[in-house]
Amino acid sequence: MSMQDILNADMETLSEWIKSGFSWWLGELSAIMPKFWHNRFSSRTALTAESLGGGQYRFTKLGNEIAFSSKADGRRTPVTLVIPDSQVLQRTLDMPLLSAKDINRLIALDIDRLTPFSAESIYHNAYQVARDSDNGRQKIQLGVIVKTVADSAVELAAAHGLDVKCLTTAGTRLDFIPPMRASEGKDDEHKSRLIWWSSVAALLLINLAVLIFRDMHDINQLQTTIDGQSATANVGRQLRQRIEQDHAQREAVIARRAGQEPLKILSAVSQTLPDEAWVQRLTWNGQTIRLAGYKRSNIDMIAALSRSTMLKNVRPSTSDVVLKNNAGQPFDITADTKTPQNIKAGR
Repeated sequence: MSMQDILNADMETLSEWIKSGFSWWLGELSAIMPKFWHNRFSSRTALTAESLGGGQYRFTKLGNEIAFSSKADGRRTPVTLVIPDSQVLQRTLDMPLLSAKDINRLIALDIDRLTPFSAESIYHNAYQVARDSDNGRQKIQLGVIVKTVADSAVELAAAHGLDVKCLTTAGTRLDFIPPMRASEGKDDEHKSRLIWWSSVAALLLINLAVLIFRDMHDINQLQTTIDGQSATANVGRQLRQRIEQDHAQREAVIARRAGQEPLKILSAVSQTLPDEAWVQRLTWNGQTIRLAGYKRSNIDMIAALSRSTMLKNVRPSTSDVVLKNNAGQPFDITADTKTPQNIKAGR
């Protein structure tokens, strides 16, 4: 099929193609569904009626036998009708690994060879029992029932107030209701249920995709806003860094000035220096101060300078003994200046 054929097709033809494609997709979807979901979409009901012959039935619900009576208002009760195995012809077929729809087509074309009945006189149903993907083969369980037998069983059940949703045999997944409905021109209830659930799943996926797209769109918008404000943010960060650097420099200058002001050192030395001592030379490198001069012999310069709040570790600058001369006894003393933290702590 070419693109020209599609463009030239009328609406009726297009609708048939879409219907056929959707039917094929449902068949493929049904084939890959696990057994649990097959049971979920199955038309089997919780109430089972087993035909005992002569219009007698044994009713079970979820595996437990129960007493059953028809509804008083005349409505029929949905049931799964189990007929005897003797009324159904069953056989296992080895077939290629095809979809369920293609398998049903092959069986319908070859039903005269597979069974002793003609295609017009029977209903048939098949399901997969084993799958060999490596060799591309599968085992198919085929069930065949005469139309008159199936129709009579359903009509008899209806006369007893039962609405047969699934016609099967014990221990199998056969269901002859779909081919019966198809022969009457009615829609397959199982197929309709699958269509509705597939539509729900499709809508759920669409909603999920829309939500994901909206989230991606919002994230992209947020990223665009961030990128647009990045220049302003960079300027702000640079300005903050400069302010922090200036603040750190001011703190360093203040700390350095607090511990290295010459006038404070001179004032501290002047206040602690005895009256009978004269400083001839004073040197200070910011950490250590050295005093050299003369004093009277009975004055302890180290003890006097140690009382200063700005000086610590007062000691002689040299171990040489300096003799007294006419100006007095010389002294040469070195001391360390205290930091602002030591001054506050009193050390």
